[in-house]
Amino acid sequence: MEAPEPKNIIKKIRQTGIIPMFHHEDPEICKSVIKACYDGGIRVFELISNGTRTMENFVSIKKYIHHSLPEMYLGTGGIKDAATADTFIHFNTDFISCPIQDKETGDICKKRKILWIPGCTTPTEIAAAEKNGANIVRLFPGESQTTLSFRVIKTIFSDMQFIMAGGIEPSAAGIIPWLETGILGASMGGRLISPEMLTHKHHPFLKERVKKLLKTIRQWRQQSIA
Repeated sequence: MEAPEPKNIIKKIRQTGIIPMFHHEDPEICKSVIKACYDGGIRVFELISNGTRTMENFVSIKKYIHHSLPEMYLGTGGIKDAATADTFIHFNTDFISCPIQDKETGDICKKRKILWIPGCTTPTEIAAAEKNGANIVRLFPGESQTTLSFRVIKTIFSDMQFIMAGGIEPSAAGIIPWLETGILGASMGGRLISPEMLTHKHHPFLKERVKKLLKTIRQWRQQSIA
């Protein structure tokens, strides 16, 4: 299966402003969570690589998305080395997201024409990612950044696109100040997908939470253009 164009994934991230991050050992729970997010308007989802059945689960979930959620881009997060990245690329992941900046992983993604989103904390790490071919990075952990510090970083790396990973609440007060700084979007895990939403009967609440957040982002963008 041919990998999607990185620019198309970036476009969807920009449109929604949100990338849910999630992991669970039960693939059926993963599918249900992804479906709720999809129904709420999400089109880019990060499945975190963790646990003993990660590869097996990813194949099952990817097959489900291909048949049932055709507009969803499913990427793999938590990747720390090139060998693991290459395995998930073989299983048709749409992008590779990392908590660190690893040159060999970047080289594999570039060779296979897969979107690579390295994780960086400092300007030195961002500069290394840029040197290694990244044009988008995730600031990780997000809790280590402030909107003020990021504005300074953005002036240094004006050609780089940024995703804030963690530390942002799924609300207008949480996301809008960051979007105003110029980030592409925010990765959200447990703050968006809370533990109580992991039973099927609560998934309508997750769908509505996502819809409300995306509506908030759309309204802010419309006001910003006006």
